[in-house]
Amino acid sequence: MINNIEMVKIPISHFRLLQPKGYFQRFYELLPIYQNHRKAFEAVESELYDSFQVTRYSNYQSFKTNKSTYLK
Repeated sequence: MINNIEMVKIPISHFRLLQPKGYFQRFYELLPIYQNHRKAFEAVESELYDSFQVTRYSNYQSFKTNKSTYLK
């Protein structure tokens, strides 16, 4: 029996989203494009989910709390 394995291409740049530093770097890269913190957050979460089927933060409030901690 032959197993069919589906290959998924993940952009190499998306692997950094798995670490907090890379996640927040991407957020700040997207912020000028979206010109809105919530929309930039949603875009990063979307990239992360599209690549790995996971999210880092359950909601925007959780993201804001962790962003404040990250910036300290």
